[in-house]
Amino acid sequence: MSVSKFATPGKKKYDPLSGIRWPTFWSYSRWNVFNKCRLRYMYQYLLKLPQPESAPMIRGQEIHTKGEAYLDGDIKNVPASYRMFADEMRAIRKLGATSEGSFNFTKSWAPTEWDNWRLCWLRIKIDALVRQVIESTIIDFKTGRPYPDTKVQSEIYAVGEFQTAPKIETIDAEFWYLDSGEVVDYHYDRSEFKDLKRKWAGRGREMLAARQFPPTKKAYDCKYCPFRDDKKLATGDAGPCSEWKKAK
Repeated sequence: MSVSKFATPGKKKYDPLSGIRWPTFWSYSRWNVFNKCRLRYMYQYLLKLPQPESAPMIRGQEIHTKGEAYLDGDIKNVPASYRMFADEMRAIRKLGATSEGSFNFTKSWAPTEWDNWRLCWLRIKIDALVRQVIESTIIDFKTGRPYPDTKVQSEIYAVGEFQTAPKIETIDAEFWYLDSGEVVDYHYDRSEFKDLKRKWAGRGREMLAARQFPPTKKAYDCKYCPFRDDKKLATGDAGPCSEWKKAK
């Protein structure tokens, strides 16, 4: 790209990423943002612009907290927000379901702690896990309506569980939509593990190596973006992005 003849000699274009500490770890949620719009990824995870909390976000956090408390045995009765899955919640608690867990790996796929800032390369957070001899069920609690990203998300869950538990041969990844009672589920066999692991490792490396962050061209991806210039950040300032006006 050439420089305008009107540019001040010796004056460099402002670079918002100058001096930034580049991330050394990734997660599905980060990759999902990166995949939809790299510019939003830059605002959210590199520049770390503060987003205001939305009502759906706050509600989702409260619901997850109550589900965790029930599965951990801290409360006796199934929370009201899980009423459509009351029998299922009682069943997985009897089976010893673990709640709000995570799979955390180094670059060489060795297990580590999520807050090991020096070694942790991949973090996979899960809502509930039921592990039984050679089969596992991973459950993700969702609010709102079903959406198409769950298939992609289920793959990274399968990678984490197969890598963590070598005796597990099959995995069911289930998405429980608490508001409607719908279930979306996917099944994986260990024979798929190698290819899934290779695919997701490549995606993680690509994201961490990225140094260019162009905007999306899809209006759908811009629709709920918190960084649009017609919305406000948590600071009260207008968002920085006007690219949503050009998306189709």
